[in-house]
Amino acid sequence: MARKPNPPQDQPVLIIGAEIRLYAWETELLAYFGQFKPRQYATAIKRAVRVGLLGGETALIAASIGPVADDEDETDLDDFIG
Repeated sequence: MARKPNPPQDQPVLIIGAEIRLYAWETELLAYFGQFKPRQYATAIKRAVRVGLLGGETALIAASIGPVADDEDETDLDDFIG
């Protein structure tokens, strides 16, 4: 018996098949991907892209903690800006 297909909101919108070549001189990338098993490389790439879009290492820490609720994301800095 076949599985039921996922609902449309749970199906991918875009599938990217890419080949990425890492060279010996790219030590930081080799170290990053060394944290993952080969079957987890797609997750590693998605995580790195999210970190890059969100602002570097601080985003990497936040990504490891998990998502922030909408109301926690708001920061009122008006009192500090003069």
